[in-house]
Amino acid sequence: MIESIFTYNLSRDFDERKHWDIIKDMLTALEHDKMIVSFRIQHNIMGSPSTKVSIFWDRATHWAAFVEMDEWRQLSGKLNQHTDDLKVELWSDSGIDFVTATDISNS
Repeated sequence: MIESIFTYNLSRDFDERKHWDIIKDMLTALEHDKMIVSFRIQHNIMGSPSTKVSIFWDRATHWAAFVEMDEWRQLSGKLNQHTDDLKVELWSDSGIDFVTATDISNS
């Protein structure tokens, strides 16, 4: 699984409702892409960056196909106009399985 992470700060003059309109448009575009696993948006209670959007994909090729879509180019252009410090990261699973304290003590 691949996780694409977008972090950014909204520009001071950017209306929060317009931000949500962009997010809704992103969700609409993602609905047509059956390759996504899930979508999350979070606000940082500690400050900057103020917003994190995570999209989980089955494969990196699914992410690559999405960023080639016209809808994504339009949405990322809008985000770039109204955000500061927009960063995009791609993460994959580490290959390390979850281990509990009980598992460790039993080994």
